[in-house]
Amino acid sequence: MENQNLNKELASKIPKMIDNLKQGKEVTLKITPRGLKVHAAEIKVIK
Repeated sequence: MENQNLNKELASKIPKMIDNLKQGKEVTLKITPRGLKVHAAEIKVIK
């Protein structure tokens, strides 16, 4: 059930991120994976 909530949250944010990329803005996606030793991973997409 948690995965579905996460997917909905991501699905709502992705279109805005794509718009920002098209405008040449920097996008940062922060994720906190469960079950991994990494506390948080940050993904930056720079056009």
